[in-house]
Amino acid sequence: MKKFALLLCSTENQMFAVGNVLIGFKKYFSLDEKDYDIIVLVDTINDKNRSALEKIHKNIIIKKFENPFSKSFLNSVPGSNWSFMAFARFEAFELIKDYEKLLYVDTDTLIKKDLSSILSFNEKSIYMAYDILNNQLDYFVNNGGSNFVEKYKDDKYDLNRKIFNSGIMILTNKLHNGSKIKKWCYEYCEKIVGTDLFVINLAIQEFNLDIGVLDNIYNYTGDYNHLDNVYIIHALGKFWESSPYYEWDENNKKWIEFGGEEYNSLYIKQKKEMWNKILWWIPSRRLRERLRIKIGKKYGFMWRI
Repeated sequence: MKKFALLLCSTENQMFAVGNVLIGFKKYFSLDEKDYDIIVLVDTINDKNRSALEKIHKNIIIKKFENPFSKSFLNSVPGSNWSFMAFARFEAFELIKDYEKLLYVDTDTLIKKDLSSILSFNEKSIYMAYDILNNQLDYFVNNGGSNFVEKYKDDKYDLNRKIFNSGIMILTNKLHNGSKIKKWCYEYCEKIVGTDLFVINLAIQEFNLDIGVLDNIYNYTGDYNHLDNVYIIHALGKFWESSPYYEWDENNKKWIEFGGEEYNSLYIKQKKEMWNKILWWIPSRRLRERLRIKIGKKYGFMWRI
């Protein structure tokens, strides 16, 4: 059993963001490479990006993630707003069986320090930080609307609990029944037509998971003026769209040097403007918004219903 694994999940069009996270991780991480794995789950990946990732980490494992969802789920508002790759984080619950610790991170993050400190997290089976909005779970059902869940009717879960953010998760080998938890998450998403964030928060209750509250230095969502003790920045906006930061730019230059495909902000801006003009002529607002989401996924930018 290896000591550690880092897990990322992404579509092809945001592989530059995966590369950025991995460059930052490699820069600081002090554990010997033979003792950990890098796992990247993808919908598809071209040779150019694969080669760039392999230049960053020799011990990288790149796996294709097969869409597990029905067409009706993917066409729902929760299913449309997020790529199905966002739900691939459920794989972490099963992957932990091969490691002492596993860290899942979203791709809109930046690693700032040596994460070997995570290896000492031994008391709980899973660690997550509270969501920055400080809302309770009933926000998804009563205030969040259909963006997060469409068919939730259960009364077995406490919706007065604070929301944990699923963008950073640390799992330890104290977590058991990982395969069962993963299977339940996929199935419950379909049942209630809900997002990964909502379902993971309910899985904590369903399986009575022993959860530790992660310090926000591992999931920092503030401004860039107080970063002395921060390990991971989780940008409120995308670094490449609305939240620029010098170290992300430095990593991005490395990614391009390795031969990875570059994020082209001008290209994206022009695509948004072009499609906004085209979609304006569609009389149905709902159809217009659904098309905006699909187009955004194709070109690698975010449009929400």
